[in-house]
Amino acid sequence: MKLPKLIMSKFSWRHFLFLVLALALLFWVASNVSLRATLNTLAQLKARDLLFLAAVNIAVLTTFTARWWLLLAAQGERIPYWRLMAYRLTSFGISYFTPGSHFGGEPYQVFAVSRWHGVSLPVSLAAVTLDKILEMLINLAFLVVGILLLLTMRQSLAVWM
Repeated sequence: MKLPKLIMSKFSWRHFLFLVLALALLFWVASNVSLRATLNTLAQLKARDLLFLAAVNIAVLTTFTARWWLLLAAQGERIPYWRLMAYRLTSFGISYFTPGSHFGGEPYQVFAVSRWHGVSLPVSLAAVTLDKILEMLINLAFLVVGILLLLTMRQSLAVWM
């Protein structure tokens, strides 16, 4: 089967290598997940549950992207919001396949806005770094509030017992 010239002109050996790598990683992840357990879990969900989960995920992705978009805009870079959302989603995918839960896709974010939007490397790096620092600070604040709530609840439970 021959591919159309338009596809072949934009498809290089690097694209092929990345496609093969992505498929290999997808196969590796799929081989470590029980299909039966996944299907059983999904069968227990109702359509409204799936819609709710999708809405929450879209809201989270949108807010994460908004933070990054604002940091870039503050430095004078105007990049379409939906493009940044696509880069952020790709970054999440890369982070999923790399070791460590907090770092992995960020170099791609720097690369994407520098390569396809002409953002200078220092500006791109600063925006992604500040975004990651803010994310980690928010996570830390959430953790501290949770610990304080648990300690407060423990003390109030001790009084009741």
